[in-house]
Amino acid sequence: LQAIATKVNNDAIALALPNPNYQPYLTEGYDINGIDVGFLVKAGKINVTSVIQYGKTAIYINPNTSLSETLFDRPPLAVMATFTKPGCATPIPFTIIINHLQSLGGIGDVTDGARVRAKRKAQAEFLANLIQGRQVADAAEKIISLGDYNAYQFNDGYVDVMGTIKGTPTPANQVVASSSDLVNPDLINLNDTYNSAQRYSYVFSGSALALDHVLITQNISGQVANFGIARLGSDFPEIFYGDNLRPEGLTDHDVPVVYFNFTCPAPSFASDYFRTKASGNWNSLATWESSTDNVSWHAATLTPNFNANTINILSGHVVTVTANVTVDQLFVNPGSSVIVNTAVVFTVL
Repeated sequence: LQAIATKVNNDAIALALPNPNYQPYLTEGYDINGIDVGFLVKAGKINVTSVIQYGKTAIYINPNTSLSETLFDRPPLAVMATFTKPGCATPIPFTIIINHLQSLGGIGDVTDGARVRAKRKAQAEFLANLIQGRQVADAAEKIISLGDYNAYQFNDGYVDVMGTIKGTPTPANQVVASSSDLVNPDLINLNDTYNSAQRYSYVFSGSALALDHVLITQNISGQVANFGIARLGSDFPEIFYGDNLRPEGLTDHDVPVVYFNFTCPAPSFASDYFRTKASGNWNSLATWESSTDNVSWHAATLTPNFNANTINILSGHVVTVTANVTVDQLFVNPGSSVIVNTAVVFTVL
């Protein structure tokens, strides 16, 4: 991935174009063929705040052996980032999770089918729980989950992978390995919004299939500017595949492309309610979210002081005071704490 980033950056410079300054982010998994998921991020536009690989140590039970096995050959990789939009007072945060789930191969096999079904079901539930956990922790978080799910947008009769991840699982009497509803609010699959005749990203034995999907949280459904599927492989003769001299054959998957027009974060007011959304410094915006009514919350655009309605340090969070500040109506919940640095004055009225 680093080689690709270097090649693209150098080619742009050689053509007297601005250096796009792509930076690679990839964490190795367990795939025996060396396949991993990763990101190329244009550093001049996007500020990456953290990169987390989820599920590398997760396991499932192989029903054929009753033994635990590694759940993900290619664990999901998440990038938390921000970008600055002209006219916005603060950077806009968002989260992207990239996935490459278990193949459909062998799902109906008499010998190995039970293992494949169990693994696909467990992967879908893991991802559903991951996204739901983030929605619960921060209802305003903009989450985009995409990649090669190796699953149709509908129930395949064995495991409803996409329905499980979206929060719309198929009833147990209509699928071999069923899941409960793990996601609320439900996610939106942008493939479902696309021209029905164009909902495919892969061709297998002459059948056009949708295996690659972009799921988004409902809070950004109105901020999708455009969505399409770039035809890089499925619409071209198979003889081109693997021919490095032809761009039509460099991949056997087409690529979903989405553009967002995110709205500027709502401004905070000094008299708002404030609560922590993570551990951090008191004077860091990343530590706080605010609300005018103590019900609907968004990322804070200023940090709290004595003007705030209430200030809540949520359980599990540690806030460090690094500059003088005066506060009022401060609630430090069990399991949380406030640390005041040496020579700093922290006044509670």
